[in-house]
Amino acid sequence: MTIRTRGPVLLSADRTDLELVTADGPRLVDEPAVPEQREPLATLITPHPLPLSTDWED
Repeated sequence: MTIRTRGPVLLSADRTDLELVTADGPRLVDEPAVPEQREPLATLITPHPLPLSTDWED
């Protein structure tokens, strides 16, 4: 099944907030999304600091 995504499309998934604090202080944030219907085949988490903002980098 192919789903074309355009603009701000929110695909169905289970999402949770993730926050990591590094040893030198920066706060890294992410929102992992896993499939609702099955276990994920792989996982890649790429949290990042938001040095120029206090909000999400959308």
